[in-house]
Formats: sequence, structure tokens, C-alpha cells
Amino acid sequence: MALVLLAPAICAYGITGYFRLGSETKALQRTVMKAMGGECQKKFAIHAGWLTMGAVRLGTRWVNMPPEPRAALEALRTAEVGVYALDEEPAQADSGALFQEVGVAMGARGWDRIVGVAHGKDMVSVFIPHKANLSRQIACCLMVVSGRNLVIASVRGNPGPLLEIAQRHIDKHGMVRRHGAGVSRERQRG
Repeated sequence: MALVLLAPAICAYGITGYFRLGSETKALQRTVMKAMGGECQKKFAIHAGWLTMGAVRLGTRWVNMPPEPRAALEALRTAEVGVYALDEEPAQADSGALFQEVGVAMGARGWDRIVGVAHGKDMVSVFIPHKANLSRQIACCLMVVSGRNLVIASVRGNPGPLLEIAQRHIDKHGMVRRHGAGVSRERQRG
């Protein structure tokens, strides 16, 4: 009887979970908004967890697709993205301070910035955990500010399938050859 009563609540929680962001993604969004000192309106947020991504991988096994999108699907375990409309566009002078403040706040949460680009009022930052290991599942958070738009995203996955595709492309074009455990660059001869 308790299961019959709890089933609708569990289903409702599961369905609304598609529209709730995880803690790290929410923390990045709050950090950006605190640093900007403004407000934002959520346009949409979507979360695809391990069960959903597993169903997508299973369902697309019989779909004929190029190896690159197939590798991306095989690599992803969870993905979430939130898109927000900022009440006001960040000033160009503020972008450097925002960039720095977000980097410091994420660093305090255990994340390192691996990509950081600021051009005028547009900014992109990509973060990975301090103890990221590319041979296992890895997490990544992303922030994009463009005009009055803010995009916050987070993915978790196994980078192996994507690294294999990259290696095949590199090997195919003869630009990088493996020597033992390392990789060395050679010039392509025409």
C-alpha cells in the first residue's frame, strides 16, 4: 500500500529532475550572479542523468550515425545545461573582475579552470576537478557569458571514446605518431 502511495511522488520527483540542475552547476550559476551583482531569469534548464543517457545510448545502437557523434554519446554519462537571461549586460571593464572572481570561487570548491577566454563582454570558462584523471570518468563545468545571455553547463563522462576518435583522426592525417608511451609531433611531408 505504501508503494502505491509513494509511486506517484517518486514519478513526479523523477520527471521534475529533468528540469533541475545539479549542485555544481547551480553553484557556478550562483557564483556568476554574485560576482555580477545582478539578477537573471531562467529561460530553461535541463538535466539528463545516467539512466536517461543509458537509454539514449541503448536506443541509438541501431541508428546509423558517423563515429564522432557515436563517440560523444558513448562518452557522456550525465549532462545538464541552464540558459539564463541577465537583467543587464556586463560592462567590458567588469569582465576581467568577473572572470577572476568566478575562478577563485570555483577553485575554493575544488575546480581548476582549464580554459578561460574573455573578449570584450563575452567570456568562456571551463573547469575540471582538481583531481581529474583522464583515464576514468571526468567532470567538466562550463560558463559562457555573451551579451545578456548566460549559459551554465556540466557534463560527466568517460573521455575514452572521444580520445580514441581524436587519435584515429591524428593517425589518419599522419600528424602525430606514438613512440612508446609518449607522443611526438612530426611534420607532414607534402
